[in-house]
Amino acid sequence: SNLYVDLSHYDVPDGPADLSNIVESKRLLFGSDWPTLDPAPYIWYLTHSGFSDDDCRNILSGNLRELLGEGK
Repeated sequence: SNLYVDLSHYDVPDGPADLSNIVESKRLLFGSDWPTLDPAPYIWYLTHSGFSDDDCRNILSGNLRELLGEGK
């Protein structure tokens, strides 16, 4: 229950979707390595990985907010 996975530098085809088979999508955290890299391709990739809109919102920000105790 304490495992969270940062998706920055995780450039594996269908990687986030495959990871969600191992850990719940609520354990995935979006990371873009900004400002070194442009986050747009990573956001596009995530939103086209088969996740629901709610799961994408959670991965992009909600899961981290929850982890930090700020709620979604």
